[in-house]
Parts: sequence; C-alpha cells; structure tokens
Amino acid sequence: MKRHANRLVAVIGLLALALALAGCASETPTAVEVASRATPTPTAAPALPATPTATPMPTPTATPAPEPTPAPTPEPTPTPVPEPEPTPEPSPEPSPEPAPEPTAAPDPAAAAFTRFNEERRALGLDPLAVAVTDDPSYISAFELPVGCEDPLERIAELQRSDLDAMSIAPRTEGTDCGLDVTAYHIVPDEQKMRVEKAVWDCFIQSRAFHEDNDVSCGGRYIGFDGGHVKWLPSDVLYYVVVSADGGDEFSRTYVPWIEEKLGVLMSLTESQEAAHLLLHLGAENPPQGCGHAYGCNVYQELEDRRFADIYVSAPAEYTGQVLKHELLHALLPMGHLPEGNYLMSVMPTEPTQTHDLTPLEEKLLRLYTNPYLREGMTMEQFARYLVIEG
Repeated sequence: MKRHANRLVAVIGLLALALALAGCASETPTAVEVASRATPTPTAAPALPATPTATPMPTPTATPAPEPTPAPTPEPTPTPVPEPEPTPEPSPEPSPEPAPEPTAAPDPAAAAFTRFNEERRALGLDPLAVAVTDDPSYISAFELPVGCEDPLERIAELQRSDLDAMSIAPRTEGTDCGLDVTAYHIVPDEQKMRVEKAVWDCFIQSRAFHEDNDVSCGGRYIGFDGGHVKWLPSDVLYYVVVSADGGDEFSRTYVPWIEEKLGVLMSLTESQEAAHLLLHLGAENPPQGCGHAYGCNVYQELEDRRFADIYVSAPAEYTGQVLKHELLHALLPMGHLPEGNYLMSVMPTEPTQTHDLTPLEEKLLRLYTNPYLREGMTMEQFARYLVIEG
C-alpha cells in the first residue's frame, strides 16, 4: 500500500513538471536561453551577476531638526504704579438723635371720668357708664362745670345714687383746666311713666311759690326762676312741738298715710334742729300769716337746712283733712287746686268735704313723687321721662 502511494506521488510530480516546461516552451526564448540550449554548460556554482542589482536603499527621510526654542523674551518689569494716597474716609457726621416723640398729654376728661368712678365706688355708689348721647334712652339730668382736678367730694351732684351715665368734655373757655360734665339717666320707653294728656295738661299749670293766689289745676308750685320746686326728703324726721297727746295719734294715723302716698320713711326725732317738720297740733296761737285758717305751714330754707312748721287748730272733725292738706303743702310742696271737693282745694266749703285724695289728685301725686322730677326742672325736661298718652 505504501508503494502505491509513492508511485502516485511521483506521477503527480512528473505531470507538474511537464506542465511547467510546456508553459516555458511556449514563450519566446531570450538570447541567453538560446545559447544555453546550444551549449550546455556544466552546472557550476551559480555565477554572480555581472552587475549586481543593488537593492535600493530607501531614501532616508530627513529627521527635521527641531525648531529652536526661542529664548523667552524677558517680561518687562512693570513700572509700579504709585499707589494713590488713600483718600481719608470722612468721619461720619454723628446722626442727630431723633427727637423723642412728644408724649401725649393725658386726657384730663378721661382721667376725671376714671377718678370720679373710683371715688363713687369708695362711697358705695355704682360707677357711671359712658353716655351714648344719640340714644334717646339716655336723658340728660344736668350739666355742670368742674375743675380738672376737683375731687368728687366737692361735687355733690355727682354723688347722687340715681345717676346712670355721664360724659365729660374739656372746657375751652378760660385759662384754667376745666371740664363740662353731663350726667344722664337711662330710661327706655318701656320703663317710662304713662300719663293721660288731660292729667298732664292739668299738672303743668302752676303758680309761683310766694304768690297770694296760688290756685291752679295742678296746684304746682314754681320757684323764682320758673323751675319746679321740689323738696321731699327721702327720710322725713318730725318733731312734736305741741300736741295734746304728745303726737301719738299723728304717729298711729298720719305717719303711715304719708309713707304710703309719698313713698318716704317718716320717724320721730328728739332734736328740733334736725327735724324737717315741726308739729304744732292744737295750737291756739298760730303765727300771724295763718290768719283764721284751720291750718297753715311756714316753710323756711336756710343755708344748710330746710324745714316747715305746721300749725293745725281745726275742730276735731276737720283735723285729719287739714293735717293731710298741710303735710302735702310742706313736703312736696303741692299747691292749691281750685275750690271744690278736693283735699287740696283752697279751703273747705263744708264739713262733708273729702278727707282723702280724689282720683285726679292721686294721679297728680304720682307726677309730684316721680323720682325723675327734680327741683329747678322745667316741664319740657320732665316730659322726656314720660309717655304722654291721648
């Protein structure tokens, strides 16, 4: 098997040689080839070619000389700019201290309002509210000027227990600090007293206190300045100067009557100087001013005291009528009604005249004893506290 393989290789080699030769023969021979075919030359060491073909050396690429590094141009030394002399910072002007805001002067009206209320509390009185002047329920009771520093103890009007509110305003007249004080009552319509117009029209008729003819429908007295006259202490003290029984009947019968009709307290005092009423009951010698009347009273007003002496010399059957009549004269003081069957008529026309107040007199008495009716008040001022009907 190996032998066959060798043969096959040899055959293939011969075939390859033949093909090579055939290829060569087909080309045109060169002169060298012809000569070599004619004269076979013994195989010798191959001669060197006559002119050796020099293997061209590659042209050496010149290595470029490096660019000479330029010598660094010396940096010019800058001429130093002379530093400017520092401009001296101007010393700041001291900021002026801001002028202090002026402290508002205390409001003397507000200070007085607070002080008056503190002093009212110290007296056991209620403080007063700030008045709402555009509210019709706030009714001006009175106005008065006071000094800014006046204490309440010098202002008797502001010590009243019936006041509800007040307003205080600086007074612009004069050089001294002064205030205008207005006191108020607060009386809503539903709390106002209702009065028939016919009774009101009677009540507002009046006679001056010292006129000889003091008769009018309402029997109301007025003072010298035209204002209402009202005395009526809330606690009436009486002293018995003359009485057959020492005033026992007066105490049992007339004191309760007065307290009911006038809404006051009445009590006996042992001091004639402290008494509001000095009773001369059964007096045989009334003063000259009483004339021949069965009773009269003499009212006196001193600097620090008001009082009245009541004289009654009527027969027993008229004593009650006369005594009630004179008590109302003295305490309110209520004037005379026209002659007729009234307790307050000028004088009795007959023994059967009433010993009690008539319905008209009861209604008039409610107006006389109204707590808002004050001395010196005009009827226009009083009407603000009332609802007049009809």
